[in-house]
Amino acid sequence: MFLKDIIDLLTNKPWLILLGMGFLTMMFNGIRYGVIAYYFKYFLNDASLTGQYFIVLLVVSIAGAFATPWLAKRFGRKQLFIASLLISSIITTGIYWVPMGEQGVLPLFLLGGAAEFFAAIMPTLFFSMLGDSADYNEWRTGRRATGLTYSAGSFVQKTGGGFAGALVLLVLTIIYFPLYAKNKLSKDSQEAIAKTLAVLLVVHELSKPFYRTYFLGDELITVIPLHACNLSSFLIAAYLLTRKKVFFEVAYYWGLGGGTMALLTPDLVFAFPDIEWFPLFIGHGVMIMAIFFSMFCHNTYPTKHSFRRVVVITLSSLPVIYIINTLLGPPANYFYLNTKPEGDSLMDIMPSPPFHIPIAMGIAFGIFYLLHIPFRKKL
Repeated sequence: MFLKDIIDLLTNKPWLILLGMGFLTMMFNGIRYGVIAYYFKYFLNDASLTGQYFIVLLVVSIAGAFATPWLAKRFGRKQLFIASLLISSIITTGIYWVPMGEQGVLPLFLLGGAAEFFAAIMPTLFFSMLGDSADYNEWRTGRRATGLTYSAGSFVQKTGGGFAGALVLLVLTIIYFPLYAKNKLSKDSQEAIAKTLAVLLVVHELSKPFYRTYFLGDELITVIPLHACNLSSFLIAAYLLTRKKVFFEVAYYWGLGGGTMALLTPDLVFAFPDIEWFPLFIGHGVMIMAIFFSMFCHNTYPTKHSFRRVVVITLSSLPVIYIINTLLGPPANYFYLNTKPEGDSLMDIMPSPPFHIPIAMGIAFGIFYLLHIPFRKKL
């Protein structure tokens, strides 16, 4: 029954188009929101304008959401969605020609507000149009999968927003900083940064059980640093302190593969600006930055044998983690072996546990291999 619903949805062309548009829409909005603080601070040299700008966006987005039903009734949802996307994109592009300095503040606010009005229409229409795709699927197949239709929509929206935030973070910090350190800083400075990153990662992971149980009310058995990304933080920290390459290899595949997925589809019930969003993104971001720092500043890369070694290590670790989950009891769920994540993720479309494990491992090893391709011939 479940597989039949999946097959039906994967052949539902309007649904697939909506998922792609939902992802791109949230990515478009997320990038706009993500870069604006940097624009005001470094190009207009007035960080205080950021708060004012976001207030304007909030007011305008509410107006856009309220206007959506009337506009959709007048022009049609499909036509309104296409028009909103095009108009918002064109107006946003116009910001490129806004002059820098004080004379550019008013045009920026006007263009940004106008673009936000139409940008707010798109996510409002998205979920109503998902209902249309569910109706179409029922008419076409005689089967209705409303829950799966909407959960996938929620997943792609969250993924689009997460991908946008991750992309901004990746470009501005994770890659740029290691490159800057490699090209501009002395070896002594690079070594000091390496030790600082290692200490930050270890302190973050060891402190997590305390602040999550004390401040966020989580159960202790759910916040022990035993997820792949937690272990990757420890491993890359160990590499930065010892230079043992096996630590780097495992951290490279687990950290970049799992860490990137965590940034794109965070295991959170609520997205930004929920308080849990900040430690998750900061912790994963620093871990990924440490991996790139090791590559750029220490010239450490995977080799053609690294992929096989890490696959063996991963497969060997699964029984150990499963036993730990069993001994701790529910709701312990490290490596997501016992249950699926609370937040939207790829596992939402997989079979129920434990039958999701082979599929999840297949996807993980596929991601590992993609990460391995640039270095598959390196000795």
